[in-house]
Parts: sequence; C-alpha cells; structure tokens
Amino acid sequence: MTDTDFISRDRIVADTAHNFFVEAGAGSGKTTMLVNRMVAMVENGIAVDKICAITFTRAAAGEFYDRFQKKLSERAAVPGGMPARRPGALPAATAVSCRRCAEALKNIDLCFLGTIDAFCNLVLREHPARARIPADAAVCPEAEMETFRRREYSRILRGEYGEKLQARGLRFCAFHRAPAKVFAGSIGRVQRARSARIFYEPAPSGTADTLFATEKTALAELLHAVSACPGAVLATNSATRAAQKTAMEKQTVLLGSWEQDLPGVIEALETLAGLRLGCEPAAIGITAEGLFRPVESRGKIKGWEIAPDSSAYPLKRLQELRYAATMDFLCACAGPIAETLRGEGRLTFDDCLLYLRDVLREDAGRDGALLRHIAARHSYFLIDEFQDTDPLQAEIFFYLTAQTPRTDWQACVPRPGSLFIVGDPKQSIYRFRDADVAAFL
Repeated sequence: MTDTDFISRDRIVADTAHNFFVEAGAGSGKTTMLVNRMVAMVENGIAVDKICAITFTRAAAGEFYDRFQKKLSERAAVPGGMPARRPGALPAATAVSCRRCAEALKNIDLCFLGTIDAFCNLVLREHPARARIPADAAVCPEAEMETFRRREYSRILRGEYGEKLQARGLRFCAFHRAPAKVFAGSIGRVQRARSARIFYEPAPSGTADTLFATEKTALAELLHAVSACPGAVLATNSATRAAQKTAMEKQTVLLGSWEQDLPGVIEALETLAGLRLGCEPAAIGITAEGLFRPVESRGKIKGWEIAPDSSAYPLKRLQELRYAATMDFLCACAGPIAETLRGEGRLTFDDCLLYLRDVLREDAGRDGALLRHIAARHSYFLIDEFQDTDPLQAEIFFYLTAQTPRTDWQACVPRPGSLFIVGDPKQSIYRFRDADVAAFL
C-alpha cells in the first residue's frame, strides 16, 4: 500500500465535510471504507436519517445494512482505546461518538440503504403530482408491462392513437413475419432510451417496388439465366444448393409485387446470396455490374459468387429499409404508450428514473423549492459501483446535491460533504442496462 493510498483512506474517514470521487479496484476494501465513512459522519453529528447509501443490487444493499449496523454496535460500546493503525480506520471512540452511534443504531431504519431504483420510486411516491402520476402508481413486473404494451400496440393498429401512427404501425407490420413478437421484444429497450437521441437513417418515401425497380430488373435477368442454364450453378454445399433451389422456386416472390410479401422477399434474397456460378456471369446473360465477384484460390478464379453488399444486390438496402421502418414506428410510439401507462400508474424502474430526473430538472429551472425540500430529508449520498451508473442516474444525484440548482446538471456544484462516489471502471458490467462508464470517468 502506497503512502498516497494510506492518506486517501484516512481522508475518506476524517474529511467528511468534503466530496470525494474514489476509484478503487476489486478487493481494495471500498465497502469497508464506505461503511467507515458513514459511521464517521454519524460520529461527527450528522443524523442517520439524512444519509443515503446507494448500491446497484438489493443483495449489496443487504450487506451494507448488516455491516453498517455491526459497526454502529461496535462503536456504541464503552469509549476509549487507541485508534487502529490501519489506514482508513476510525479514531478512538469518545463518550459523544458512542452516544451518537447508539442513537443512530436505534434509528438505523430511517437511513436509506438501497438501490437507485428503490430510491427514485420512494421520492416519486412522495411527490406524485409533480411527476404527473397517480398517487397509487407502482412499478410493474416486466412480464406485466409487456402485456400492457401489447394492448397498446393493438390499439395503435386499430387507429386509436391516430392515423399517422397507425400508418407507421402497418408499415412496420409489412416487414415482419411476426410483428407483434418483434414489437414486444424491442419496445422496452426503445422506451428506456427515449430520453436520449436515437440516430438512424429515416425510411425513404415510396414502395419497395418503386425504390428497387432497377434492382428487380437485374434480379429478373439473373433468375432467367440460372433457370435457362442450371449447369452453370456450382451446387457444391448446402448453401449453394439452397440458393439454386430458391432461384428456381421463389421466382413468383422475387419477381412479383414485393409489397405483398416483404418478409418473403428478404428471406429469399438472404438464401439466394449463397449462389455461386462456375462461369463468368456474362457468359449466361447476366449483365448487371457488380452483382457478382470472382472467388479466387491460390491466384486462380474458382467461380463467381453474389456480392451481397453490392449496391446491385438489393438485400442490404432492403434490410436497411426494414430497420428504418421498424425504428420509425418504435420511436414514434414509445412516448405515447409510456404516457398512457403513466396515466394509469403503470411504471418501470426506468420510468421512475426518467420522471424523477424531469421533475428535478424542471424544479431547478424554477425556484428549487422541491430540491431544497428533498435535500432537507435526503442530504448525503454515498454511491457504490458508480461505474454501473447511467448518465440519467448521474444527473439525478447532481441535482439532489446541488448548492445552487441549475437546469444544466453539469453546472451543478455539490454541497460540501454531500456526495461520495466510489467505483472501478474495470468492473463495469451493466452496459446492457445502459450503464455508461463515461459517467464515472
């Protein structure tokens, strides 16, 4: 352990009037330091009910509670003894510190020790009107939320959300074999990200048959050539045999109206992409440039295969069109569906984060009265595993600890001693839940 580390640990316990940003690796004892700092805050006269310890999981919160309770019990004993020489250890107990620890032990359940989700839900339930949610609003299990989202999906397709959104929904359906399943599997993630800007290439106007008229002509030429010269196809493996079979059997799908069966067209093109010829394409009447590319081995051309990423082959652009139509619909309906469920009091944990952030930001832009009210109750925040915090959560804590509230959370300066952050960027494991290690760094 270096001198710098020794000094840092001692400051965490001794300097409770300052904010700290601590980077600590696995096994370094950061939980012990968090607990010691909480006890030091109590011994310095901070009421236990004003302390909030935020963890990332309920299991970690339970461990926090047990260790905090045990340390308070130890420190509430008879004063005296010499302070331990270990870095970050608490000083020798005094009669005053013992009394304060004993009082905190009686009121330990008034100290918030839990997850960020639980904390946000608690604050929202205390201020439902400001969050525009019913007083009995509750966080619903994900399976239950999926049922309600599917209900609203059906209402959209019936036109109950308006003709414009209905049209986007029908376009979305046209691209998928099982649109309801795709919707259910995607809408939750889009709703979680609705506070952010989602970038994608918008879908161009027009039907697929109009947008891909040139490619359809080239495809017709290819299918005719393969049908007329089946011996030119190198059917040497399952992929090439499947491609030849598609060229023979899916001509009605590929040469007919694509708008009538977009999923079928995409599936057929995906299989046809495995087609390989044993001669130059031009030799059997295929003239489209870039549609095929040579297959070389040891400097010799062994055949010609379809170039799937070529602009001459429509698969990639058609997949991009499907993605654009899907995102157009999901992004357009995420907000309205969330607002409907918000009015019914059906929330997700991500909703709680978003709605609390919005309430705090709005209050910061007014007079900050609500922020002062909350700060009087929840004054000091110790946040563990901050590397698994997403930017929305970071905003919330900077609003809650701001000396002078500002609408721009990055302009908020925490009150002295109100914020203690600890984490390890090397242990960030919740990217799938939108955790952003940059919020820590």
